[in-house]
Amino acid sequence: MLERFDEIILAVGPIPAGTGNRRDRERASVTALLHGLPGYADAVIAHRPDGAPYIPGRDVHISISHSRRWAAVALSTGRRVGVDIEEPRPEQLERVAHRIMTPVELDAYEGRLLEAWTLKEAMYKLGDAEGAPGREFRLPVGDVGPSFRGLRFEVLFCGQPAATDCDAHLSLLAEIR
Repeated sequence: MLERFDEIILAVGPIPAGTGNRRDRERASVTALLHGLPGYADAVIAHRPDGAPYIPGRDVHISISHSRRWAAVALSTGRRVGVDIEEPRPEQLERVAHRIMTPVELDAYEGRLLEAWTLKEAMYKLGDAEGAPGREFRLPVGDVGPSFRGLRFEVLFCGQPAATDCDAHLSLLAEIR
């Protein structure tokens, strides 16, 4: 799946099942998605000391996510972006929801914890927020958009990717300037 949102490109694809190291398969899938984008066939992903990815020598913002079976890469030549993709895991999300969500968010996202989780993760990647508590990332509720410490974000995509048999949920956010 390849989607465009103005200056932002989103690529989503499967992580092949197989033997060997799962992390190696995830990296290979992310690299294949990146290399499949026009102008990025030779791009290399590096990581800053805080773990954030970047592409050396390119003036582009990149965000990467993977679940057990799916990988996602978002690139932007303008605004910072954050992407998260997750497969359903309701028991785990039920256990941690109260730690990362406010009471208002818990009410608003009842039955939609996977959506809430991917939105918060995508905001985390955008907010220069290493170590920040999940409750500081404000989910969109009613007329109030997503935010973190004065930064505001636009939700570009929130749902199930249009990929064959993809049961994962994906959220893509961009910084509002």
